[in-house]
Amino acid sequence: MEYRKADFSWSEVGDRIRQRRTARGLSQQALAAAAGLTQNAIFRIEAGESNPQITSLQQVARGLGCSVRELICGMPATPELNDRLNRARAILESGDGDAIGILDHGIEAAEVLLKRSDRKRSIAPVTRKLVPKGEKQRGAADELILNPPIKRGRSEADDMPSLSDPKSMRIGEKTFRRSKGKHETR
Repeated sequence: MEYRKADFSWSEVGDRIRQRRTARGLSQQALAAAAGLTQNAIFRIEAGESNPQITSLQQVARGLGCSVRELICGMPATPELNDRLNRARAILESGDGDAIGILDHGIEAAEVLLKRSDRKRSIAPVTRKLVPKGEKQRGAADELILNPPIKRGRSEADDMPSLSDPKSMRIGEKTFRRSKGKHETR
């Protein structure tokens, strides 16, 4: 049986409440008064010892001047965030392996960029595949950064005559020179 870490705990919510309360310079008693709860209730929520009802979380959020989403998820609800979450959810729920793979690579690339820019943000650990001893593990983001796409140089097509030239013809968006004779394939 595989052990999986819980994706949610009330102690995380309690930690967020404590951090917001102390950042605002409030005591547990002051927050309790602003939220209309007892100091003991605030203590138990911050300690992760209780599973508060949504109405209690709404009162605490109102006392801290934030939303319940911020207390539970740790980030405010913005239209941009909601749009990104909905788009990612749609990709994940589609079950399309290729689309999910591209989403994973995009997330991995963003994590690499954050690490390289020395931003002080917490990034959830990425589950990696086992790599045989002696082989270096590189993700898609590393490949993009270490092996940038080849830049196109000049070619014969750049020197092709314009459409007004009777010796050229246009197919789609490409211009081709008309040959003088027929070409046969063997």
